[in-house]
Amino acid sequence: MFIRETRTKNPQTGTVYKKHQLVESYRTNEGPRQRIVMELGSLELDKPDLKRLGALLSRRISGNDNSLLFEDGKELAKLADDLFRNFQFMEKSKEEKQKRISLAQYKKIDINSLTTSFNRSLGPELVGYEFFSRIGLDAILDTLFITDRQKAIIKAQVIARLINPGSELSTLRWLENNSSLPELASLGPIKKNEFYEIGDLLVEKKQEIESKLNREQKKLYGERKLLLFDLTNTYLEGNSKLNELAAYGHSKEKRKDCLLVSLALLVDENGIPIYSEILKGNQSEPLTLEVIMEKISSKDDSLFGNIVPTLVMDRGIATKANIELIESRGFCYVVIERGDGNKSYRDEFIKNKDSFEVIKDDDDKKVFAKLIDTDKGLKVLTFSRAKAYKEASIDRQRIKRFLLEFNKIAHRVESSILRDNSKVNIAIGKLISKYPSVAKYYEISTTLEPVKSKVISLTIKEKESLKERSDLYGCYVILTNHKDLDARGIWDVYMTLTKVENAFKSLKSDLGIRPIHHQKTDRVIAHLFVSVLAYHLLAAIEFELGKKGDRRKWSTIKELLLTHQRSTLIFTDDKENVHHIRISSSLEPEHRSIYEVLGIKDKLKRIHKIIGTL
Repeated sequence: MFIRETRTKNPQTGTVYKKHQLVESYRTNEGPRQRIVMELGSLELDKPDLKRLGALLSRRISGNDNSLLFEDGKELAKLADDLFRNFQFMEKSKEEKQKRISLAQYKKIDINSLTTSFNRSLGPELVGYEFFSRIGLDAILDTLFITDRQKAIIKAQVIARLINPGSELSTLRWLENNSSLPELASLGPIKKNEFYEIGDLLVEKKQEIESKLNREQKKLYGERKLLLFDLTNTYLEGNSKLNELAAYGHSKEKRKDCLLVSLALLVDENGIPIYSEILKGNQSEPLTLEVIMEKISSKDDSLFGNIVPTLVMDRGIATKANIELIESRGFCYVVIERGDGNKSYRDEFIKNKDSFEVIKDDDDKKVFAKLIDTDKGLKVLTFSRAKAYKEASIDRQRIKRFLLEFNKIAHRVESSILRDNSKVNIAIGKLISKYPSVAKYYEISTTLEPVKSKVISLTIKEKESLKERSDLYGCYVILTNHKDLDARGIWDVYMTLTKVENAFKSLKSDLGIRPIHHQKTDRVIAHLFVSVLAYHLLAAIEFELGKKGDRRKWSTIKELLLTHQRSTLIFTDDKENVHHIRISSSLEPEHRSIYEVLGIKDKLKRIHKIIGTL
């Protein structure tokens, strides 16, 4: 093959145009002939480079891309790649056109009869369906000795929780009226009791499913080096008399009026869940770790292989007893030191903060650290500007509200509305219990009448401890038994804890774990476990997006894909036959780019039926 240059002249303007073509010579009975292989447009290259480009294109077409290399030929090779890609695209377009023409079926139709029906969302369902299989859940369900019907319902329930979280009743309505998921899963109508029965089955198989998921995900994501552990709770609607886990406790959502149930979650450095445990609503945070350590240490010996994992926790769980427990199990740890760890290094933070190493250089979000070697392990004295601004802002708001309510009480006293000493003390007690984190920094005094012991005034005084607190805004101490990490490395490990925090945010905002309407223990566990399984899908999807440089959240992707739909096209032909054609809508550019990143294909076929004659 070689590149041929042709010139044409515009007879009116006299302008000469040139173009280049890749040409192939071949023999015939009438002698040698030439045929055009590729149109190249107009190229500004000298003859030697045209010859080289022709050789490069010949080898790409023959499938031997690496047989011709030049020390200075990178730009020429890139040009050959661009031209060859364009050639492939044009050839594919021609093939598709020929295929479309060969399969074309023509009908005369009444365009006034043309309409659509049974419009259902398809895009998010395609992604959820693909990742259900990709992370191994499909294969795991095949090992549980359940029926195809049960497997399809589990798949529908988990993917529905990923896309449209809600109660069992709302999920059934969504599957029936809004989603193409039943079509994807070859699933007919579902009865509400089937959902409840599947929930009971999931509770029974929970440990087995999580254990097998761990093994599958280790194949996908490699060994787990970091274990990020935290605990949250969510509230229950109703009296929950039949729920053994329901209890009053400290609600993360400020729902003091509702019974709670707790969810402990262990995830890896990629945010992929490893283990979950559903516990009582008043479960003490520190005591949950022993339950989790027992489960992951004894039930699945293959979980970590030869890796010594590092457990990362917040200060609420990092008690002295828990640190000793972690070490006794042979794990490493990175935690925030409890108690007054930062006060112990007050002088270092106040006087020597400027000498700390900058481990994050980001203007107002700068982080400074100093590594200290102690008998208990390494400590990292850490100061974060962003954390300092945040703590100062929170304190200002709390103090403002606290003083505002105090002034109201003081005004009532001065106005003689509230004078009784016992009632004044009750009002002050309520104020202190409402703002305990602020009240401890103030001293409130009452002045009484000499004779009747009535309160005539209230005074408030700021304690020195408030100044001491403000001096340590943004300061904290990280403790670890690692000996092979520097200050930046230890801080980086601790900051991965945001992965489990993000998991809880997703569970609550995207996957519908709150509120819970179930009244029985097993049904509550099933509801939460379905959400955890849906989070496995969400985490895998966002991990795959992140690998390709796409930092969007699942909620954004889902919103964009909702416009990719499955519809039934209905029309009448010239013979009065009524046609129903079930088709997927054409991909818009945004749909196409997401599917390419995630490796998604629409497996649903076009279905054409003549359902009758008018």
